[in-house]
Amino acid sequence: MMRQRFYLLFCFMLIYASFAYTQGNESLAFEQAKLQMLCEAIRFNYKYQGQASYVKTLDCRSLQALGNSLPSRFKSSTRLYNTYARRSYEQLTDLESRLEKLQKDLIAELEGIGQIAHGNDSKKLQIWNDALRQLNREFDIIRSNAIRQQLATEKQAPFVHPKENDVNEPSEISAPEQEAVNIAPISSQKTAANGYHGLWIISILSAFVALAAAGTAYVIHVRSKSEIAALREMVYERYNLLDRRFDLFYQQLLKQKQPISESTQKGEEESHSGDT
Repeated sequence: MMRQRFYLLFCFMLIYASFAYTQGNESLAFEQAKLQMLCEAIRFNYKYQGQASYVKTLDCRSLQALGNSLPSRFKSSTRLYNTYARRSYEQLTDLESRLEKLQKDLIAELEGIGQIAHGNDSKKLQIWNDALRQLNREFDIIRSNAIRQQLATEKQAPFVHPKENDVNEPSEISAPEQEAVNIAPISSQKTAANGYHGLWIISILSAFVALAAAGTAYVIHVRSKSEIAALREMVYERYNLLDRRFDLFYQQLLKQKQPISESTQKGEEESHSGDT
C-alpha cells in the first residue's frame, strides 16, 4: 500500500517537472525564432530603402546585440525593433500560434513602412511588395524549423518511468531478530503499525497539498501575466496604427504643400516680370 502511494506521488512530481520543462523550452524556441525574424525584417528594411551598406553592421547574436547595432537615425528600423523585441504573445496557447501572430504583425508593419517610403513611386513600391512576399516565405521556414525543433526537444525530454522495483525493499531480518519480533505482543505491533501508517498518510497528503498550492499559484501567475501581456500588445498595436496614420498624413501634407509653393513662386516671378 505504501509502495503504491510513493509510486503515485513520484509520478505526479515527474509530470509537473515535465510540464515546467516543456514551458521553458517553448519560450526559448519562441525567442530564438523571434530574433531570426526580427533580424531579417530589419535587414529587409535597410536593403530596400537604399541602405544596404548597413546590413553588414547588424549584430544578430542576441536581441540586445541587435538593438545596440541599430543607428538611431533610422527611425523605421529602430521603431521596428522597439515594438517587437519584447513581445511574447503569452496570451496565445502554443508556440505555433505565437509565431504566426509575430509573423503576421511583422509583415503588416513592413507593408506600412513601404507605403510611407515608396508611396509616391509605384515601381519601387511594387519591388518592395514582391520582396516582402519572399520574406514572408522565409518567415514560414523559420517558423517551421522552430516548431520542428521544439517537437524534437519534447521527444528527447528526460522522463523516467518509475518501477516498483525502484522502491527500497525492506532489509532481510535475521533469524534471532525475527524471533524477537515474534515474541512482541500482537497488540503493540498493531499500535505501532497504525501510528506509522497515519504519519505516512499525513506526509503524503501534505506533499499533495503543497504541490497543489504551487500549481495553483503558477496558474494564477501565468494567467495574470498573459492578461498583462495581452493589454500591452493591444496598446502597442493601437500606438503603431496611430503612428503609421500620422506618417501617412504627414506625407500627404508634403504632397499638397509642394504644388502650392511652386504656384506661389511662379506668381511672384510673373509679378516681378510685370513690374520691370
